[in-house]
Amino acid sequence: MTNQQNVALNNINVAASAGFVVATDSCSGATLAPAASCSVGVTFAPAAVGSITGALTFTDDTPNSPQTVTLSGTGSAPVTFSSSSLNFGTITVGTTSSTKTVTVTNRLNVALSFSSIGATDAFAVAPSSTCSTSLAAGASCTVGVTFSPTAVGSVTGALTFTDGAATSPQSVSLSGAGR
Repeated sequence: MTNQQNVALNNINVAASAGFVVATDSCSGATLAPAASCSVGVTFAPAAVGSITGALTFTDDTPNSPQTVTLSGTGSAPVTFSSSSLNFGTITVGTTSSTKTVTVTNRLNVALSFSSIGATDAFAVAPSSTCSTSLAAGASCTVGVTFSPTAVGSVTGALTFTDGAATSPQSVSLSGAGR
């Protein structure tokens, strides 16, 4: 912020709207002489996935107060999956399908801790899965799933991940049929 007036700016206050955080601020509480500058650093801290628009607001003792700067960012999912669903097709009752896999990627800048990874109904997590209780920042692992129908007909279920991400629990839809 630069004071382009012929008089000092007083009572400066800086605020950021939801989703944005004032990280550094040499303006708040300062008196800016004519032509003097101060600076504000803003970080993006989304609480949700998707596009977010906000404002950085400067209030002071001038007649045109407040002044605003538009801010925008896109929050991304902290955990992503290679597929949102797995379909096992039709499998003979009493047998087990071949393993299908889902790759899990930790998009956080810290390790992700899993408290559970589980499948429902006639689906099971395969022993070949590479995900353990923790996934390093930026790393990926795979979870294998099998289908063992116990009756004729369609079956739906879910592969559910319970973890430390804000979007937990996350699920991958599972489907198949017994014949």
